[in-house]
Amino acid sequence: MKVSRRAATIADTDFARSVHHRAYRDVIERQYGPWDESNQDKLFDAAWSTADHEIVLYDDARCAYTCIENRDDCVYLHELVVDPDFQSRGIGTQILQSVIEQAISKGVPVRLRTHLTNRAANLYRRMGLQETARTETHVLLEWNQERNDDDSAKRALMAFDDTENLFSYGTLQSEAVQLATFGRRLEGTVDRISRDFDTHWGSD
Repeated sequence: MKVSRRAATIADTDFARSVHHRAYRDVIERQYGPWDESNQDKLFDAAWSTADHEIVLYDDARCAYTCIENRDDCVYLHELVVDPDFQSRGIGTQILQSVIEQAISKGVPVRLRTHLTNRAANLYRRMGLQETARTETHVLLEWNQERNDDDSAKRALMAFDDTENLFSYGTLQSEAVQLATFGRRLEGTVDRISRDFDTHWGSD
């Protein structure tokens, strides 16, 4: 399946509003209390009308919307909202990865904020974003290449140590079994991060 983006049009407004309401309702109710449809309509309309948005396509089907701002000092991810019907397919992960690649090409960090009760904060961290501050309602996160390069080096050393520990049981396991076990561990970690990110999407 192909994930792509195109500029949003007025014709996408009802779709985006529906996705917003269905995707954010749980987060809003846990953080602020009962859902107020009229108030959420106003909040959505204000955000939708004052910034450029993109529609995310899963093949030819609309599956999400996003708002990405290219600032001088960063790539700012205002929103990444995946339709609940399309979650757990790696869509959000692919979009965030493309945003990170865009930031790398510009030599700037990625920044975003998300609600304190949004479980996506933990998943953003797994993809390399780190908390830089928080307000009464939001946590602020940043992906920085220099910082992540340092962290990647540390993780590589840790992975090397884990590999040595795994392969130290040579008398108990054949080399083929050890290789297969190690491969499953890595594959399972990547798949879990991708599924979790899409299940608990959200940036604002």
